[in-house]
Amino acid sequence: MKKLIMCLVVLLAMAGTATAYQAILYDADGNAVASNPIYMEPGDSVVLSYYASSILSSEYNEFFEYTVEEISVRAGSPAEAVPGDITIDFNTAYNPDGFIPGGSEYMDDGVIIVTMDADAPVGARYYIEIGAGGGVVEFQTASRTIEAIPEFPTIALPVAAIIGLAFFIQRRKQE
Repeated sequence: MKKLIMCLVVLLAMAGTATAYQAILYDADGNAVASNPIYMEPGDSVVLSYYASSILSSEYNEFFEYTVEEISVRAGSPAEAVPGDITIDFNTAYNPDGFIPGGSEYMDDGVIIVTMDADAPVGARYYIEIGAGGGVVEFQTASRTIEAIPEFPTIALPVAAIIGLAFFIQRRKQE
């Protein structure tokens, strides 16, 4: 009897996940899947689009709320990195009334704004997870890793100094 109950529970769980839609983060215009990781300089923002597929027709006119499911610091980040270095804002609620012709797909262009704090440490890696869902619709999330890269002068000046030093040493050898 216990085995039968367990089988039913597993079947019900599988049926629930089969009706869940799939979510993916795209670039601002909805033309390409957002890179992973997304490289940002401290103080920058990036705009993303939310794409969902396998939406049931019964869900077409429901409003789903966007939510930030997780912002966390990845292993190997500088000690001063904190989840508060990343802010995620939404332009609107998610309403799949603009379906892609011919199916159960929806693209919400430029709705997600991810901002990295100007004081975020260089080299920090963050994990973000964004979802949309409603009362009867199973929640789905899409995630990306965000990496803080140094500003151009932070890289260019040491490289220029090394090249200049090599040129100077070579010049002295010729004299």
